[in-house]
Amino acid sequence: MSLTKKSVTLLIVIFSLFIGIGLFVVNVVQAEEPEQMQVNNLLTNYFNALKNSDVEGVMKHCIDARGNEKENRDFYTEIFQDNKFIPAAIESKNLHKVKAGLYNVDLYIQYKDGHSEEAKDFKIVKIKGEWKAYITPDPYEYNLEKDLEMIKDTKQSHTA
Repeated sequence: MSLTKKSVTLLIVIFSLFIGIGLFVVNVVQAEEPEQMQVNNLLTNYFNALKNSDVEGVMKHCIDARGNEKENRDFYTEIFQDNKFIPAAIESKNLHKVKAGLYNVDLYIQYKDGHSEEAKDFKIVKIKGEWKAYITPDPYEYNLEKDLEMIKDTKQSHTA
């Protein structure tokens, strides 16, 4: 059985197409990995700050829309005085990308006093090139742009 030039050319084109698609898929998967690694690094740094009662570390790694910067700093300083609110262990599960600049993760938190809780759809956002834990009063109703504006406005009013 002999192959014609047309058949050989067709096989070469199909083979090249499969190689091209394979390389594209590998590149897309590799592009996602560094971003997920950055998010995991943020979670590790944020969790370590919480476990060590490091107010400055927590403030550095999160956007907390429950209050302005001063209120949040005072809040963390106060709650870290009590083992009831200091995590002993934090386990993250189901980290997934929602859209560009937004990941959700489910957290299981065991506190030093022995109680535990689960936080569903904990948000991680990318702001000015940096990943941050995003804490809102209501995890299902949030507006990042509005929250950032509120935080910016209160920072300016406290520095003036």
